Amino acid sequence: MYRKTLLAVLTLTFMSGCVAGPDLTESDYCILATPIWLSSEDILTPQTARAILSHNETWEALCG
Repeated sequence: MYRKTLLAVLTLTFMSGCVAGPDLTESDYCILATPIWLSSEDILTPQTARAILSHNETWEALCG
């Protein structure tokens, strides 16, 4: 019984965290986010390179 109650409380807590919070606008994103810059010493996997490229392209489209 205790496990089911705990599971229900945790599930509701996690679900409410996705819904609650301020509505972010593009200008808010531009204040919080910046492009990711690499140095010559950085070692990237292909997946990390794609994630950085996607982030930078999103930033450019919204904040350019």
